[in-house]
Amino acid sequence: MMETRRLGPDDAAAFREARLECLEMYPENFGTVWEVDQEYRVLTLR
Repeated sequence: MMETRRLGPDDAAAFREARLECLEMYPENFGTVWEVDQEYRVLTLR
């Protein structure tokens, strides 16, 4: 069974990597382009 949970600060790098991969593969599903998003750095909010 799959578990759903809220992402936390420790998940930021993995989420960014997954988002960029999906953005590159399926750009029509996003409101931005890979070239723009890949320039953003991961911000740590604590």
